Amino acid sequence: MVLSIFREEATKGMRLVNRQAMAAVLVVGVAVVVAMALPARAQAPGPEYANEKLCQACHKVVHGQSPAVTDNYLATKHATITGEGPRYNFNGQPGVGCQACHGPGTEHVKAPMDQKLATGKTPAELETREQKLSLCGRCHGQYDEGFVADYKLGDNILDKITLKAPTGGKLEQLNEMKDSKHFTSPTGPVCIDCHTGHKALDPNLVPQLVAPINDLCLKCHPANAGMAHLTPLTQIPDGATCATCHMPNKKHIFKVARQ
Repeated sequence: MVLSIFREEATKGMRLVNRQAMAAVLVVGVAVVVAMALPARAQAPGPEYANEKLCQACHKVVHGQSPAVTDNYLATKHATITGEGPRYNFNGQPGVGCQACHGPGTEHVKAPMDQKLATGKTPAELETREQKLSLCGRCHGQYDEGFVADYKLGDNILDKITLKAPTGGKLEQLNEMKDSKHFTSPTGPVCIDCHTGHKALDPNLVPQLVAPINDLCLKCHPANAGMAHLTPLTQIPDGATCATCHMPNKKHIFKVARQ
């Protein structure tokens, strides 16, 4: 009987020792994992991208200073375009998503209403014209290095790519533009000066323009109002605009179309 009690107490003692040992090992293990995780956290990437449906749900109506843009956006080629590859499938979803132009939205989604503006960004808020050209040129340009898949809002991809000569294909707007003063001048206009990512409200405008063509051109070229730079001998087609001569076949060359 005494021997049995002794064995039972000894067993309990061993179990206690084992539990304490396991607890100690667990504590040490957790400490090691935490220590290993700290450098990784310090190098962790920025906010993740939110589900695009969250953008569309909130921005369907006016929120403070943010207009209701969802219905307009869903009517654009950005929302409806189809194809293979990251140009056409943003964040695992078809089309060019809101966050492709506005940056990762998880932080914006989680922020309280009075802090939403501080966590969101518009293309116009990018600091340099190179950053603005990069935003559109990433998809609307063809370059030797292949599509810049690791682009982050605010990057200057012009330092990473070599633009090809235009071939007449689609999505070559930056290639067409690169030899014009619009591209080379430090004060020249950029894509978002003329275009919007949301469909223009006026159905008479060419899709994605923020104003009629001549109005846009004459903001920077007022001396050419009424096409005053043309000689009397020049034949001007009916309904001609600045783009008729300077953007033949809707190409963004911004030069005189020579025959």
